[in-house]
Amino acid sequence: MHRKERASSADAVPLRGWFTARSWEHWVTRYESRGYNVIACSWPHVDGDIDALRRDPSAITGLRVSEIVDHYVEIISALATPPISNNRELCE
Repeated sequence: MHRKERASSADAVPLRGWFTARSWEHWVTRYESRGYNVIACSWPHVDGDIDALRRDPSAITGLRVSEIVDHYVEIISALATPPISNNRELCE
């Protein structure tokens, strides 16, 4: 499928991913080269190395979906304009 290259000043907040912003590390450059300001955030309490988290998941043992949602709401609410958060929009 051909994807249009376009410039944009929109913020993009990828919401899919597992625990850490590293799941987006190879995509951030691609989206930024298209003009997006990419804000790839890790889940709450996941600040370090994913391998360390795998060895000791105690930091997220009590993590609830509502806490993850609140985390993203706080990030998105701080933006001046609503971000693009659906990955399909980034690939058009």
